[in-house]
Amino acid sequence: MYKQAVREGIHRLSQNWLTRHRDPIQYYHRYQDADIITYRQLLGDISKEEISELNSAFGTPNGLYFTKGYKEPASILGWKTLPLMAYWGIGAGFAGYAKFIKGYNILWFVAPFVPLWMLLYYQYVRQPTQQIENAYKYLLAKRAATCEHEQNRRKFDTAKFAKTPELQQLQEFLRSRNMTLYQLEADLVDRINNGELRA
Repeated sequence: MYKQAVREGIHRLSQNWLTRHRDPIQYYHRYQDADIITYRQLLGDISKEEISELNSAFGTPNGLYFTKGYKEPASILGWKTLPLMAYWGIGAGFAGYAKFIKGYNILWFVAPFVPLWMLLYYQYVRQPTQQIENAYKYLLAKRAATCEHEQNRRKFDTAKFAKTPELQQLQEFLRSRNMTLYQLEADLVDRINNGELRA
């Protein structure tokens, strides 16, 4: 239903004599809305762990904090944390000064935070669409990679060589050295190149 509404809106803009002369790039944000709805439908739902991973992967270091939205399916909201922290600090400073130093009434605990609430509303309305689209793509790619990994792991576990003593010895060696197979391979290549493993 959402995708159909977006498509109809784009179609009406292309048919309207006041807007049909525009370049298609000017409608990019409308096409982007349709893409984001598709990503949300594919994801279905987003867990709190996935939101935390988004923030640790490419959210918080760039001054952007992701939260899970209330709209279904799988909505993500992005917040620019630096302006919000600055507005909160200024509001808290004015509130403390007005109440405890000047002795004004309790309304001064509320009034200094009005700009913060206005900024919150502004950021809610003007979401960082491109960063949110990248977050959806990241989650979809990770889920696909996880499914492929689990499928390959099941195939590996049911293979004949998975129960051989040689493989078990190799696994124990890697665990004891806290290495991956790729690291072991790179170490062997370095030793061969340095002449340490000669017959």
